[in-house]
This record gives sequence, C-alpha cells and structure tokens, in this order.
Amino acid sequence: MRPLLEDLVNKSKIQTALVQATWQDNLVSKVAKHLLSHQNTFSYSQLTNFYRSRAAYADFSRGQKIKQEEVAYYVKSFWSWHWLTKQGFFDDYFNNMICTLFRKHRKQHQYIMHAIAGLPFFNGDIQKWWSTLVKTPSPSHQSNQKHHSTDTRKTSTSLETSKQAWLKLVKSLGPKEARYATKSGRKLYIKIYRADKKWLLDVNKQYRVKRATPKNRVSWRKRDFETVKAMFHHLYQSHDMTTPRRSKRWFLSQLHNSATIENNLYRLPKTTAFLTRYTESYQDYQSRRLVITAIEFAKIKKRAKKWQLYRNARINTQRSISSQVRRTCDWCVDWLEQNIK
Repeated sequence: MRPLLEDLVNKSKIQTALVQATWQDNLVSKVAKHLLSHQNTFSYSQLTNFYRSRAAYADFSRGQKIKQEEVAYYVKSFWSWHWLTKQGFFDDYFNNMICTLFRKHRKQHQYIMHAIAGLPFFNGDIQKWWSTLVKTPSPSHQSNQKHHSTDTRKTSTSLETSKQAWLKLVKSLGPKEARYATKSGRKLYIKIYRADKKWLLDVNKQYRVKRATPKNRVSWRKRDFETVKAMFHHLYQSHDMTTPRRSKRWFLSQLHNSATIENNLYRLPKTTAFLTRYTESYQDYQSRRLVITAIEFAKIKKRAKKWQLYRNARINTQRSISSQVRRTCDWCVDWLEQNIK
C-alpha cells in the first residue's frame, strides 16, 4: 500500500522545463537589481529634460517637437518587437507609453518603462543610463522663482483691473445681466471665478437684483378644463377619417401649447384621463383603414375580397393580425356584398 501511494504522489507532481532566458530578460533583471540598490528620486522637470536631451542627441526632435513615431521605432528595434509583445505590449499601448514619457512629465511612470525607453539610447549600458539620468539638471530654481514673481505681479494687476470692471458692470446691470449681456462680461466672470471665486460670489450676492414675484400664476385646474374641451372639439369636429392614428402625440399636436401640456400632464388629471380613454390603439387604426377602403370600393361599386381589403388598407398579412381587425374585415366584405348589386 505504501509504494502505491508514493507512485501516485510522484505522478501528480508538476514537471517544469528549464528555459534559457533571453538577453533582454537578463538585462531587465540587472536593471531591477540596480534599482533596488539605488533609491534615487527624480523630479518631473528632471525627467522631462532627460528625455528631451536624449531625443535631441539622437536627432529625433525638430525644435521643441519630438518625433514620437521615430522614437518608438528606435526603441522597438533595440528590444525586438517579438520580446515586447511577450511582455504584454501592443502597438497602441506601446506608442502611447513612449509619447507620454517623451512629453512634459506630469506623473510618475513605472521604473521598468523608464528602462525600456532609456536604455536603447545607451546601447544597453546601465551605468551610463543611470549616471546620465542622475546628472540631468532641473531648471534653475532661481530663474523660475524670478519669472514666477514677475508673472504673479502681472497676474495680480490684471486681476484687480478685471475686478474693477466687473464691479462697475454689476452695479449698473446686476450679476445675471452683467454676465450674459456682453461677451466681455462673460470673459470677466470666467476670469474672476477661476482666480478669486469667493470675492466674485460675495459681490454678486451684494448686488443681486430682487425681482418681483409674478401675480398671475397659472391655474392648472382651469387649464385642465380648457385642454379637455379643446381635445373633445378635435375628436368630434374632425370628420376626416383619413387622419393619421389618433395617438397621444396626435391629440397633443392639435394644441397650440402642446409642449407645456405634455410636460405638466401630472397636474392635469382630466387631460390624462381623456388621453387614456380616447387614444386610438394600433388595432383601431387598422380597423379604420379597412372601413375607409371599403367605402372607396363602394364608390366604384365593386365588391372586394379579404386580401384586396388588406392590401389597399396597407395591412401586412405576413404578420399576425388581431381578432378585432379580422372581424372588421369580415364585416366590410359582408357589407359590400349586401350593398353592391
């Protein structure tokens, strides 16, 4: 019993085959070891300068614009596209990754992506790649601070001028009119809203125009009665049997204020009850068309069979026909036989 159990255990073991690693895998593993032993941090501006300098050095730039497609092709040719696809890359994703790395950096990327994009420019030399990346200078803090202070002064002066212009508009027109009356008013509102929202809201609240409450409010009860009366007028006074199907939409379209009525049906119980009661179903519409067709046959004093009535009434016999429509058709055939001699 014991040897049998040992044989079963041995047979259930998964046999693994040793596969020789490619030079790309070996290079990536060396990069991983190097990164674990060097814990440097890089600013976004430093990474931006590094990739722009590499693209310019390899003649992949035209002024400030980097030739993204040529950079992606250069990186692919170094690693081989066959190896990159095994790592899970595909055309669109890989090209997008290269584009984001060689543009202005606004977020951090995985270090393996930096290795894939940066090592080809150093022919796979990890030490040169790393030392160049570390030594890449950031933009001068002092010059940035000087430009920032100058820009801040210009911005504050421009903002103060905009506030004075907006205050003048608000005093004369009110907040809403000042914002929508002119194109310059809209621009002022947007500019101040982005720069100093609290000041803008406080000023608008201070000069808000108080509008009088309208005295004539809508009497929905009266409007409900008038609407039903108008609909009954269209229902009984319209003797034209060739009208389209008298659906809810048809009844509402006969009114001069159809949009208002449709949007406020929950306030109009009588109108809603009318539409529920008198709206013509599709079966009723087909029956009406059959009657109209029978009248047309009677005018020329010609009897008709069922298929002729269906065809002239534009009723598709290939689809299911309701019992109501069938009864109407039978009645029309009998009526024609009795009244045409």
